[in-house]
Amino acid sequence: MCLVISTLFSCSDDSNSEEVGQERTIIEEVIEGEEVEEDEKDDLFSSHLRDFRDGDYTLEFPLDTLQILAEMNLLDKVDRTDLMNTDSEKPLLSEKIDTFEMYSVTYGCICPNWNVVDFDNSGGDGYSGPCQYYIEPAHEDLEITIPYDQLNSHVRFIGKKYLKDAEDSDHGEGSHGGQEFKYYSFEFIRPYMVYGPLYNDTIFSENGVDTILETLPTYLTVD
Repeated sequence: MCLVISTLFSCSDDSNSEEVGQERTIIEEVIEGEEVEEDEKDDLFSSHLRDFRDGDYTLEFPLDTLQILAEMNLLDKVDRTDLMNTDSEKPLLSEKIDTFEMYSVTYGCICPNWNVVDFDNSGGDGYSGPCQYYIEPAHEDLEITIPYDQLNSHVRFIGKKYLKDAEDSDHGEGSHGGQEFKYYSFEFIRPYMVYGPLYNDTIFSENGVDTILETLPTYLTVD
């Protein structure tokens, strides 16, 4: 496992580095301020973990990548291709079954934001290229809810294209038309990245009050 946190840490956990040493000193002061016994420090770390799907939060501890990934309970592969033949929308879908490796990009518009890897989308109209899609899960089991890094993670989808493209506003106010793809299976292609917790770069003032100077997002690589 590899932890990437801006430029503060490398993928190897060098406990002797100057940066890590400074942070450990800060952590010890935090723990002492909370009157935590030595044998309770590990439990205190766990208590600061929250559900990754509920939103933003912070940790004031060096990050244990394996422990965090275990807490996240990632679901990175689901196959419901058994639903293809009984799908009520079957007449609206292509007979051909496609397997696409895609990545998601956040644009400044509501438009097809899943791009097929290694295909040129430059022939599009500015909002939708020939290999860009809105994607739709065929079942609630297939909802992708893990906090992955959209610009780095590739996902393999199995599904079918809709015979008719979406029109403007079909996906909400201000959305644009484009191709639609209904998927019955997904699998994150390893290694992939997910959003980790936030890390507070904290310095203690003379009166013991901590001042948060910077909050950095972290990313966890799943091998």
